[in-house]
Amino acid sequence: MKETTILIKDKYPEFEVADHQNVIIRLTKHNWEHIIQRRGSEFHNYWDNIKDTVINPDIIAESKIDDKTRIYIQEKKVKRNFKSKYLIVLVNSNNDIITSWFSKKIKCFKNINRVEK
Repeated sequence: MKETTILIKDKYPEFEVADHQNVIIRLTKHNWEHIIQRRGSEFHNYWDNIKDTVINPDIIAESKIDDKTRIYIQEKKVKRNFKSKYLIVLVNSNNDIITSWFSKKIKCFKNINRVEK
């Protein structure tokens, strides 16, 4: 289990943090705007959750389409109006977060591994 969190940059809407393996992961303003545009304005409420998913993932997986894309997944409690179970964060080979979404399943990924905590 990771004992310290490394925050290099943490000013909304951008951040740089070390993941569970101390790899620096970035969310740029451009990519955050892309996420909001694709997922809707309610995703503004999940900025901290995206950051936490990278820092403390429950599951790590790989994309079936691009082997260089890492997928950080955190299990979320089911909310009354929002029945999704997982917050998915995709990180490219440059360690940039490229998108994020909620999903009920994670079967579409490969090499799905639980992170020991």
